[in-house]
Amino acid sequence: GLPKTEYPAFSKMKEELTLLDSLYSLYAEVTSTIDEYTGSGWLHVAPMLEVISSQLSQYHLQCQRLPKALRTWEAYHDLRSAIDQFLEIIPLLKSLASKHVKNRHWLKIMETAGVIQPVHSAHDVPRVQVDTLRLQQIMSMKLLQYKEDVEEILNAAEKESRMEQKLIEIQAMCA
Repeated sequence: GLPKTEYPAFSKMKEELTLLDSLYSLYAEVTSTIDEYTGSGWLHVAPMLEVISSQLSQYHLQCQRLPKALRTWEAYHDLRSAIDQFLEIIPLLKSLASKHVKNRHWLKIMETAGVIQPVHSAHDVPRVQVDTLRLQQIMSMKLLQYKEDVEEILNAAEKESRMEQKLIEIQAMCA
């Protein structure tokens, strides 16, 4: 028979295709998962933030375990960036999901992020339709750019809620 001829370019291409397949498989899974979450309603996503955080942490580990040869590829950096950005905002999202956050706090956060204009009179106060709000809309506010301000608003929301609860208790004792 014919002698077996080695083609180094084909061998290299086969290795790269194998690497690309492992990267692309994870990339497709992560992108699909993130798209599913961001397309979901806030009221659906908010109670699942622990699960989402855990799942994204798993993806982060899988990404770290990919072969070193992939770490120079742009797709690897895009994947890593998408995972890291989502993981970075999760703590803020968890705080937003608190029962202490009321319409006035959502409005203040949206004002801070430049999503709505400041409200100056009680007659003009819009309602934030949390039941129709999608995670994508929250993500598009770029809240990490205003992280300190948003955290301050969320801390105030918790303090206000505690004070409101104390007032209710005092009113009940006086009645």
